Amino acid sequence: MTNKKILLLAWVLILVTVSFLFVGGCAKRGITEPDYSKAIAEDFLLAVSANDYDSVSDKLSEDFKKSLKAMINTETQQEYGNEKEAFIDKICKPINEKIGEYEKGSLSFIKTLTEKGFTSVFYETKYSKETQGAVTVQFVFEEGEGKMLVGGLWFSSKTLKQ
Repeated sequence: MTNKKILLLAWVLILVTVSFLFVGGCAKRGITEPDYSKAIAEDFLLAVSANDYDSVSDKLSEDFKKSLKAMINTETQQEYGNEKEAFIDKICKPINEKIGEYEKGSLSFIKTLTEKGFTSVFYETKYSKETQGAVTVQFVFEEGEGKMLVGGLWFSSKTLKQ
C-alpha cells in the first residue's frame, strides 16, 4: 500500500471511531411523556404563579435546593439564607412579572431528552401576560429518595428573551 492509501485508511478509521463515540454518548430523544412528569409539572407551575415554595419543596432535588441557596440576593449581595426566599425571588417573581400566571391545564407535551441519568421533559404552555406565543418549559428530572425529583427548570418565550 502506498503512503496515501495508508493515511486515507487511518483517517477513515479515526472518523468511524469518533462517530461511534458520539453516537454512543448521545442523549436519547423520546416522544413518550413519562407518567410522572405532567402532574409534577402542573403542580410546579401553579406553585410558581402562587409564590408557593412549600407545596413543591418535596419535589425538588437536594442539588436544586443547594443551587437556590447559592444564588445571590441582588439587594444584599449575599447568598440566600434559605431556598424558599431564593425560589420566590429568583424564579417566581421574574416569571410572574414578565409573563404572568400559568394558565392551569395548558400543558402540552413536546418531547423528552434522556442523558446521564437525567430526563428533560419539554412542555409548551400558556401564561396570562405572554402575548407573543407559547412558553416552553423544560423540567429536568432525576431519581432521588425513591421518586422522581425536579433537578432543573428553564422557561423560554419571546417575552423572556427580550
